[in-house]
Parts: sequence; C-alpha cells; structure tokens
Amino acid sequence: DEINPDWKSWKLDVLPFDIDTDNELKIRTDVKGQFKIVKDLIVAKETTMIISMPDADIEGVKLQFELLDYIKNKKPVKVVWIKDMTEKTIIKGVNNLLEVREIESKYERGKARAYLDYHLGMNMSRGATLTFGNGNLIRFGRCITPLLSLLVQREKEIEGFKPVLYFEVSSVYGSGFTGMLISGEKKDTKRFAVKGEAEGFVNGLSKKGIVKSCKSEEKQTAAPKLFSL
Repeated sequence: DEINPDWKSWKLDVLPFDIDTDNELKIRTDVKGQFKIVKDLIVAKETTMIISMPDADIEGVKLQFELLDYIKNKKPVKVVWIKDMTEKTIIKGVNNLLEVREIESKYERGKARAYLDYHLGMNMSRGATLTFGNGNLIRFGRCITPLLSLLVQREKEIEGFKPVLYFEVSSVYGSGFTGMLISGEKKDTKRFAVKGEAEGFVNGLSKKGIVKSCKSEEKQTAAPKLFSL
C-alpha cells in the first residue's frame, strides 16, 4: 500500500497488481546506519574497485548485487566465490577473483524468484482467499504450493496403498547362514505371487546344495561429510 493505496484493501477488482520489484526497494529503518557506512565506502573517491563476497548461492548474490544496483554503483566489481569459510578456501578465493559475468545469471535467477514471489504469491494468495477462503487465509506461493501438492499426492498414495501377499524361497546351510533365491540379472529377491508356485519350485530342487563360493569381508564406513553448498 506504500506503492499504491488501493492495494491496502483486499479486493478482487484491484487484482492482479504489478510491482516493479527492481525499482521498489527501500532501506529498513533499523539498518539505515549500517547502510550509510557501506554506501559511503563504495562511493568514496579512494575506492576504485568493489570486492563482493556473497554466500555462494542465488540469494546471496541477489542480496549483494541488489544493494550495488540500489546505490547505482558504476565501479568495477570482482567476486570472491567460496563455499566454506576455512582459511585455505578463503585465500584461494581471494587469489582467484571472478568477473561479474561469471555469476550474473544467478542474480537474474534471484530477481526472477522475487518477481514470482510477489506476482504469483501475493496475487494468488489474495485471489484464492477472497474466492475460496470463507474467512480463512489461503497461502499460495512459488515454493509452498508445489511442495504442498507433492505432500498431498504422497499422502494419497499412502492412504491408497494396498498390501500384496507374496512368498520367497530361502535355504538354510549347515554352517548356519541363510540364502535367499534371487531373480536373474537384477539380483533382487525372487517373489512368488502364489504360494503353490513357491512350493512347486522348492519341490523341484534336490534337498542338498553345494556352496560354490563364500566371501566374507569386514568394512569400515566413515560418517558422511557435513553438508556443503
């Protein structure tokens, strides 16, 4: 409603509204002091180049370059692109600065996300609430709606699941271990839909089998590494 007072009231006749997400930015009151410090450093005469060190993802790039665009920075920008904060990685990143063109597609993707959040999310949330809400808020969004759809589909699959009875064939060897009958190339456990088929297969075998090879080994598996971008 700061952009257009008509948008303050939730009415269908003002939808869809169109927001210029590139040019409707403003500085929050609680960070104006910090913003002035950053801006003054960027526009200072002695500053000849900007070194940007965003989080190595779309939103990190968007945050920093949105700021530079807001200030209308015309000075050259180089980018430190690192995915962890270890000393070795930081030094490597500083010594291998990227050009803006190498990451600008991430900035465009971030702006596209923001555009969708406003135009799809806000318009559809208001439209759906006013049309189907019956006094309840219906949230619609670029992420939440597809994710909710997937969850609902999965829940329906679980509710509609029908257990199927099947039978497997196993053999017990004298040394104490058990073997399972597997199916051909896939090497999955062989399953029989009818008990009689499994029994018929067993009856067609001799009562004794020969173990042609047996391999046993002890392995150690390290814990997976921590998640990294």
